[in-house]
Amino acid sequence: MEGQIQEEQIELEKDQRIEFWLHLVRTNQTPSTARISLNAITSRSLAKALWDNSSIVALDVSRMKLSDIAGAYLCRALRNNTSIVKLDLESNYFGPKTCKTLADSLTTNTTVTHVNLESNLLSRGAKGHDIGGVEAMAEMLKTNTTLVYLNMWRCGVASEGGHKFVTGMGKNDAVIFLELGNNGLTQNQEKRIAQKLDDNKDQYEAKQEVRRAEARRKGEEKAVRRGEEDEKSKKEELKTWMHDQKVKRAAARAEELEEAARKEREDRKLREQEEEEKAKKDAEAAAAAAAKKAKKKGKKK
Repeated sequence: MEGQIQEEQIELEKDQRIEFWLHLVRTNQTPSTARISLNAITSRSLAKALWDNSSIVALDVSRMKLSDIAGAYLCRALRNNTSIVKLDLESNYFGPKTCKTLADSLTTNTTVTHVNLESNLLSRGAKGHDIGGVEAMAEMLKTNTTLVYLNMWRCGVASEGGHKFVTGMGKNDAVIFLELGNNGLTQNQEKRIAQKLDDNKDQYEAKQEVRRAEARRKGEEKAVRRGEEDEKSKKEELKTWMHDQKVKRAAARAEELEEAARKEREDRKLREQEEEEKAKKDAEAAAAAAAKKAKKKGKKK
């Protein structure tokens, strides 16, 4: 383990691009679609980083001449990774180890929907012919309900592997595209698999129509709710506006009454002043008349 870690560190020091990619993978800052150039050593580092990554949706490591062990490391990450949906492994040197590890991961993985294994001799092991990985992939189809696309064109499946895929597909209702061409399958095997794919496709389209109908129903319900909410909002706005107008009218009326009362007070005060002035003048006139009368009376005496 220590030797592998040291080997990876030395390799990363040689290639700053992969070191930068690994930083992005570890910090979940990658683009959703990523093609990362690897070799047998750096693939181990990437596999570790992918274990908890949540930013990569489509990973492309095709045509990189990666070894079977390198592929196994990468596929093992799918046991824990829950973001990768599409995986392109085309045209490498992947064999039984990669195939079996991928099958084991897909047995529990519920995220991956598309896998491309084209042009990998999956039945060519270190000790010769080994169909174990192909059989594991076929067995995986019995339990996996997420995978819809699997391309294994020219992968050395052979008729013995074809028999396993016929059995596996017999219990799979999810896969709608399975490419097993140029693998030496018998016509009967190809026919049975094709019939099952047609059945799955019909079921898929029926489910999609149900989903679309449900989406339309929810959309219509949402539109109705939105209309009701808009109507309610308009009523609330009208109610608020009418209340505001009522308050404004009451305030204006109060202001009018206050102005009328103020004017009444001013008019009353003015009348009182006029009455006081008149009384004063009347008193002065009466006093003057009395003085005048007294003066006349004095002259007669």
